[in-house]
Amino acid sequence: MRVLITKTIIFLKLFGFKKLIMKIIRVILMKDKLNLKTNNIVSLYSFAHKCDNIKIIKNYHDENSINWFIPPFNKGSGGHMTIFRFIEKFISSGYNCRLIIVGYPQPVSSDHSKEIIVKYFLPLNCEVYLENDPIPEAKISIATSWQTAYYVRDINSKIKYYFVQDYEPYFYSHGSDYYWAEATYKFGFKGITAGDWLKKKLYYEYGMETISFKFSYDKDSTNKLNIKRNPNKILFYARPPTQRRGFELGVMAINELLKIKNNLEIIFLGWDVSTYTIPFKHKSLGIVPHDKLYSIYHECNFGLVLSFTNLSLLPVELMASGVIVISNKGENNEWFLNDNNSVLVEPSVQDIVNGFLSIIDDEEKQIQIREEGFRSSLNTNWNDEIQQVINRIEDNKVIVK
Repeated sequence: MRVLITKTIIFLKLFGFKKLIMKIIRVILMKDKLNLKTNNIVSLYSFAHKCDNIKIIKNYHDENSINWFIPPFNKGSGGHMTIFRFIEKFISSGYNCRLIIVGYPQPVSSDHSKEIIVKYFLPLNCEVYLENDPIPEAKISIATSWQTAYYVRDINSKIKYYFVQDYEPYFYSHGSDYYWAEATYKFGFKGITAGDWLKKKLYYEYGMETISFKFSYDKDSTNKLNIKRNPNKILFYARPPTQRRGFELGVMAINELLKIKNNLEIIFLGWDVSTYTIPFKHKSLGIVPHDKLYSIYHECNFGLVLSFTNLSLLPVELMASGVIVISNKGENNEWFLNDNNSVLVEPSVQDIVNGFLSIIDDEEKQIQIREEGFRSSLNTNWNDEIQQVINRIEDNKVIVK
């Protein structure tokens, strides 16, 4: 106890009262999370053994009915935004879509979930069900995460698809969650994958028949290349709880870069980092509503977006806004990024710094990469990408080209 009190006093002197309170809250929340996982294993993971709590209303479906099984969500989820984009297009194409939210923690109510979707995502016109609600039968059922794949596995549905946006075993160390996630690729579902890296990986490693779609951006919000922007402003996609986005590596690299170029302005976007000690001046915007993002992009000259599993949505949006993307090399990113439309570096502090230094004072090179990135983004279109998926589903042929 005496050691704990001493550490608390030292922390208070170094970082102040506000950060001490935030630290305490984080510790409490993490303790609760650990206790939850420790004390309720059977309850938390029962779905991985057998999902018998989904009540399907039989003989209710029509030929154009789709039940989308999604995990719980809150504002700021790019993965859910992509799912909702697809659902919006399916609805406009004449499909009767329903959302079924499964897994922990369950929302307060389906009405509350609808409010969040409309406020922070898209004005979807579809029914929302919770895990224990009686759910109308559908001709097609679509899983959208590894947890939801177990629910789709254990229900009767004529056609089953798996909407895969990332290789989710990589979210975990080699333990139970890793192998439960990996097992879902062997369920025999047909895959709809975000990009070619996943398409090839799931086909060659698990034999899954797949079709891929490219990322795009909101063409009503941006389509801008030659606008006045701050040449020294860097946007960093900072999401510390999402390990695959390399938060720690990004902070270290920016810290070293500022020792060489101290006139740079740093913007953090993607998460509230107020409880972290960041050793350099920066502005943290946290989670920003989707309709406000592009005005932020237009101010920035560079965007640091690290991805260690599948590519983030952000690079395409940044390119469409005329921002030069700096990211890490790897097949997971290079199905869209390349040395012509972005600055690709090895994932190390010094290589990221060198990547910035190679372009930060080279206006001619900036123009070339900016224009090529802009052209790359123009070649994408959400409507076209989603329509090709709809066409394949209607043909009932999902294959690797």
